[in-house]
Amino acid sequence: MNLRDGFLLGDWTVLPLEGRLQRGDDERHVTPKSMDVLLCLADAAGSVVERESLLANVWGERAVSDEPLTRCIADLRKALDDSRSDPTYIMTVPKRGYRLLTAPRELNNTAPPSAASEETLASRAARFVTLRKMLVGFAVLVLAAVVQIVIERAIDRPTDASVAAAVAPIVDDRSVAVLPFEDMTAAQDQAYFADGLAEELMSLLAGNPALTVTSRTSAFQFRESSLAAPEIGQRLGVRHLVEGSVARDGDLLRIRTQLVDAASGNIIWRDRFDQPVGNIFDIQEDISARVAATLEVSALGDTATARRTDPEAYTLYLEARHLARGGNQQEFENAIELLREAVLIDPDYAPAWAQMADVYNNLAGQGFWDWDRGFAAAREAAETAVAADPEYAGGHAELAWVAHRYDGDLRAAFAHMQRALAINSLDVTILPDAAILLLQAGQLDQAIDVLRYCIRRSPTDPRLRYNLGVTYKYADQLEGALVSFRKVREMNPDYNGAQYQLAETLLLTGEPEAALAEFEALSGYNRLKGISVTRYVMDDANGSDAALAELTETWAEKWPGVIADVYAFRGELDAAFEWLDKDYEKYGAAGWGEVRLQRWYDNLRDDDRWHAFLDKVGLDEDKLTGLNLELDIPRS
Repeated sequence: MNLRDGFLLGDWTVLPLEGRLQRGDDERHVTPKSMDVLLCLADAAGSVVERESLLANVWGERAVSDEPLTRCIADLRKALDDSRSDPTYIMTVPKRGYRLLTAPRELNNTAPPSAASEETLASRAARFVTLRKMLVGFAVLVLAAVVQIVIERAIDRPTDASVAAAVAPIVDDRSVAVLPFEDMTAAQDQAYFADGLAEELMSLLAGNPALTVTSRTSAFQFRESSLAAPEIGQRLGVRHLVEGSVARDGDLLRIRTQLVDAASGNIIWRDRFDQPVGNIFDIQEDISARVAATLEVSALGDTATARRTDPEAYTLYLEARHLARGGNQQEFENAIELLREAVLIDPDYAPAWAQMADVYNNLAGQGFWDWDRGFAAAREAAETAVAADPEYAGGHAELAWVAHRYDGDLRAAFAHMQRALAINSLDVTILPDAAILLLQAGQLDQAIDVLRYCIRRSPTDPRLRYNLGVTYKYADQLEGALVSFRKVREMNPDYNGAQYQLAETLLLTGEPEAALAEFEALSGYNRLKGISVTRYVMDDANGSDAALAELTETWAEKWPGVIADVYAFRGELDAAFEWLDKDYEKYGAAGWGEVRLQRWYDNLRDDDRWHAFLDKVGLDEDKLTGLNLELDIPRS
């Protein structure tokens, strides 16, 4: 049976090449990775497939954590109407992996597959996975519509060792990570609430300056992980782990939590809470206080108390935040509807308003909504958050983002960000955006400290390593950039943008052949842009012109700035300024701080038109003078 061509699974028809499952008139779609996981399970014909095997086959041998696999299993269960607690199709085998309970059958033959088949399902699936691995290197990598703006600069020329040492976690006795809480509700429909409880607990603990708390991005990569506590602690760079579970039955909560010594795996203490959902804020503060007391740090104080609201509004807020992390337009818009319900119940609940602003920012920034409409809505929601609670840092941070991305007003953006950091200077959910502003203003040395601190708090987040590499590139620290981008690819081979950045850095270091190979494996405008400039460096004028012509024909209307990149790199200054003006006319003054640092524009820097352009977009030296952020973070 050729699984890839399709098969029957219970009442479902599975069509892997289309990413589709069908049962009568009911049609469901799953992600390509989820379908690959299902193929691996189907191939095993009822045997347990170890998590490590699934990760290796679907994501490659260098998969960073179990979280992507857990998401795929949840995706499949949702599509199949399956239940974790009472499964029909996919059973979790604790500490090992997963097993398919229903045998796959041929589309045109309902008999079970013969054991005497000349080619087994295992060999066919293995061949499919091998082929897929071969194609990964040439997969389509379309960069996000909004340019990823990032930060980091080294004082000394970095090496592999110095880069690693600069961002290594500093383990101390008061370091802790809150792992995602398990949803033990019978219907398995409270994952958002379990995640929300863990995340809010994380925020409360992080409000205590005596504790070092790992960020959500890194801690949640170990959802349902089969790794032992010492291994998780080592990867996260922490001495303690908080684990827990949540079951909800109407208005009643059953919460189990424990503090674990990550070095030994021993449980230091455990507790249980069987209380009404209305007591959730008391429970969070109680757990936080227990952790603080155990680690012998002072009481959490007023700055670390939970922001209370109506329990129903809080539930809607948690569900909306969970949805918004899905990242597509429908999930964003569904999250907005939930948040609107929440603020109808409690109009003064600042976290809901700030979360709404964040979703609007994403809707505009990712091109799902009209640019003006999305950012106008974001500004209104963020202003409401600040008015409702001036001491909630998230509202100020969202206003900073609107001022930066939409208004192109760095001075206003710095003012809003400074207010956010004055409330909590160590908030690792806000600091990466602060670092972006520092980059925009050219405050690269301060940005170093911010980003390195973030990496120590979130050591398994490839986004921060990516940011590190890009800023090394801007600072002409190209060895450090190569180290960083290769580390990103080691952590996540599919990370969006890393291959392009590696290719560009190879070109800048004088390795055009290697750069060309990387560029040609891309797709979209960055492929054509990269080929054009690399062919130019290799004295292939015809090849450079051909790629530029295709780039102009295909992408000029949407992204005129990429045309300017090529002309600037090739030293054709009149054309470069013409296309820069077109980009400014289309997108306005926001975001040019990074453009100012781009190595593509080195040929423009001595031209008076360059300085006039920077003045037009608000980046002349007078406007940048005095921009700074007062921070109090540990230096690396």
